Amino acid sequence: MNLSARFFTSISDIPRDHWQQLFKNHSLFIQYQYLLSLEQSQCVSADTGWIANHLIIYDQETPIAGLPLYVKMHSYGEYMFDWNWAAAYQQRQMEYYPKLLSAIPFTPVSGTRLAFAENTKLSRNLIIETLIEVLKQRLDAFDASNFQCLFIDKDSSDELEQYQVVQRNDVLFQWFNQDYKTFDDFLGKLTARKRKSIKKERKVLSQQQLKYQWIENAEITPTHWQLFYQCYRQTYLKRSGHQGYLNLQFFQSLSENLAENCRLLMVSKDGQTIASALFFEHAGTLYGRYWGALAQIPGLHFEVCYYQGIEYCIEHGLQKFDAGVQGEHKLNRGFVPVLSYGNYLLAESPFKAAIEDVIKRENNHYRHLLDSGALDTAYRKED
Repeated sequence: MNLSARFFTSISDIPRDHWQQLFKNHSLFIQYQYLLSLEQSQCVSADTGWIANHLIIYDQETPIAGLPLYVKMHSYGEYMFDWNWAAAYQQRQMEYYPKLLSAIPFTPVSGTRLAFAENTKLSRNLIIETLIEVLKQRLDAFDASNFQCLFIDKDSSDELEQYQVVQRNDVLFQWFNQDYKTFDDFLGKLTARKRKSIKKERKVLSQQQLKYQWIENAEITPTHWQLFYQCYRQTYLKRSGHQGYLNLQFFQSLSENLAENCRLLMVSKDGQTIASALFFEHAGTLYGRYWGALAQIPGLHFEVCYYQGIEYCIEHGLQKFDAGVQGEHKLNRGFVPVLSYGNYLLAESPFKAAIEDVIKRENNHYRHLLDSGALDTAYRKED
């Protein structure tokens, strides 16, 4: 046994087959080509505060474990928030950044972060222990405040918690297909009040006489991407005052790197594109990722980002619709709450115990919300 850790400052520095040996059977967004698109487009770079530092553990020359890793100089684009922690450090005139982050940039989708080679004879415990020791050394080397692993799958999160990599919960809202054949079948499962509300919402919007067109795979042209990007950029400018985390080059690269997974919804009125949304389909799940609009029309966001996605799932027999993080308003539209998971390895500091206590109280709060039924869904109670 000759284990070694190697860090890579670009995904392109890693032999593609090494990465794919570990991650090929996992989430779409952790695939080599997706991470490559983010880096080649410069959406992920030192200039944007995402410094690649991907980690692979080798047994001699054979990759046996790996995780995407970044050195972060801020907390934008992560979606499991730690701004209050950073503010507490600043008030004490302490440096919170850099921190080490294992996540998919700008992509809060739960899935594998730590992957293992299928054919290794080494024990999983030994590999995890090696990984954690390497990460502790990396924290020291960068004088980083903590290591975070965000939106990790539950099994891996539970595993890391056994090694004192603290587990943190949040709540996501997802839609699940109950063998619906039509949108009306889905509505039939909701309470009368919620069903009526959705029908009214869609009826009011129908008066706008909008046209919805799904464009898939190789049918997506550079012109489609340009129209989508105009909508995406305009919405970010109105909401946040900047043009969005992702650029046109990134979106256009998806036609080359992930064409078979892309689903682009174009919305037009009187022959002119007024809104668009980008979805991905993978392993029986539809992922709603980005959207934008050039016109402000009441109810348009819910139709484009939720109802059209639900209809697509029903028509194509997809089992789950992940429409993104946040938004308790999704509960009124047929989505249900599920826990998400993150794990934290905190460097020694005056705030370590306080942060661990905050995480514990957060976890208790979110688990109580789910266990108690306080997050009331739109579905009828079964007799």
